[in-house]
Amino acid sequence: MADAEGYGYRGDEQGLDRLLSDARTLSPAGIERAAWGWDRHEDPRIMQRFHEAERAALHALEKNDRMQQWDDARKPILDLTEGAGTATMIGIRIEPAAARAKIEAGEAVPLDVTSSLVYPAVSHRLPGAIRIPPEPLIRGLQAARPAAEILRHLAALPADRDVIAYCT
Repeated sequence: MADAEGYGYRGDEQGLDRLLSDARTLSPAGIERAAWGWDRHEDPRIMQRFHEAERAALHALEKNDRMQQWDDARKPILDLTEGAGTATMIGIRIEPAAARAKIEAGEAVPLDVTSSLVYPAVSHRLPGAIRIPPEPLIRGLQAARPAAEILRHLAALPADRDVIAYCT
């Protein structure tokens, strides 16, 4: 059940609905980073056992004619990272001229993530930039329960345009 800060799950969320609700706290890029970290840092013997168990589970699903139920269950999970409505990270770096063109065309919004220590000294700021200082995001990532801290700041970002982050 949810605590006073809203963490947890609703009483009516069970099984797959609860899993999907929990997974929505991560962006597709966050899910990919978590998977990358798992693959990179996990003991290869443990990963081998995991993959063997995965193959055995799929074999059991096939043997018991339950593949359609499995596909129905995993589709909403995959849609979190691969569906048409998901946010995607196109690239880590964009050339300044290309960024400017996208911003001027209204295809992207600039996101200023300049450190709060440096920000007061910056004399030039991009017009229309959304300001999200990195410090609250870093605190959120370091917290035991980061989702609320991070989401509070990321809610300002538009879902219908690319976001080009920059710092000075």
